[in-house]
Amino acid sequence: YVVTGFSKASFNGLLLGKSNFIFDSDGGCGKNTNFSSPIVLTSCADDQFTCQDGFCINMVKRCNKIIDCPNDSSDEENCFMVNYEQTYKKEFAPVIMDENENIKKTKINVTVDLL
Repeated sequence: YVVTGFSKASFNGLLLGKSNFIFDSDGGCGKNTNFSSPIVLTSCADDQFTCQDGFCINMVKRCNKIIDCPNDSSDEENCFMVNYEQTYKKEFAPVIMDENENIKKTKINVTVDLL
């Protein structure tokens, strides 16, 4: 299927960074109306983070509680810290016990968002 889309991003930015794209109706994907989605286009290396405006910073500066992107704060957005209980042991897989104190199989659901 061919899907067409466009963005109102500035031509000067060469579409690098995060831009909202509007896609034409695409019956092949089950969508019969136009829809929009943010897409990040980058020229950054694998060990770099792409700021919202397309600027590249070292990945170690991502979520370090210091704004490193020069024109926005996107390197500090959506940073979620994981807090473990003191009794948590990373060496053991988490388990669920049934009513008879037997270990139940753990079901894992994985969701991937392609940006």
